Amino acid sequence: MKLFTLLMLAAATTVAVPAQTVYVPVNAPYAQSLVIATKNAHPELQKLGLHAIPPGEQDYAIIANPIPSKIGKESSGSDLSVISRSRRPKKKESSTTSAFPSPTPRTTFSDSW
Repeated sequence: MKLFTLLMLAAATTVAVPAQTVYVPVNAPYAQSLVIATKNAHPELQKLGLHAIPPGEQDYAIIANPIPSKIGKESSGSDLSVISRSRRPKKKESSTTSAFPSPTPRTTFSDSW
């Protein structure tokens, strides 16, 4: 009987503890407004989130999501696999002039690597 009690006590104390979720500070109100507007315009979307590397951070995190509790959460391995499979736009300087002067350089995005 003592052995059974000891085994039950050991089993109760070895319950798996889930890994801590890491959150980073994020302040991206424009990104959040874009995600909310897109989700409202397309109710057929089941999941929608925007991942980026926040300033001062090293890893990707969710910077905008219709579920506010997900904002700031570091991107999961499955999220990163989608990011690595996706073609990222390449930034290049635009040679065209604009009718509206801008204090920042104009850029365009290209699919070419």
